[in-house]
Amino acid sequence: MTKKLSNSESYLWKYIQNHLEEIPALSIIKLSEQANVSTATIVRTMKKMGYEGYTNFRQKLLVNRQNSPKYENLERVDHDIKQAILKNECQLLGTKVPSLQEYVILRVRTLQFT
Repeated sequence: MTKKLSNSESYLWKYIQNHLEEIPALSIIKLSEQANVSTATIVRTMKKMGYEGYTNFRQKLLVNRQNSPKYENLERVDHDIKQAILKNECQLLGTKVPSLQEYVILRVRTLQFT
């Protein structure tokens, strides 16, 4: 259950909603600087919105992001693109320079984990 927000808390909540993609990467201090509010305002706002604090809010955002179909699709597409690149490079090198095929496979595999 949320409590009534003050003007600065309302402003902060709107700021957060407009920057949801960036929030998980921001520390409370960075958010405070960017939104031009105090860290105490951030903590109060999070508590009024039903979170234990800012860290808890960020963690829930990350969990929601990971479970979002939007991000699942991006991960799948990213994997498919990397597989297509690997296949193309292997075909090219297989017909031209077979000795470099292992090098390309290793290079692409390292790209998959970065």
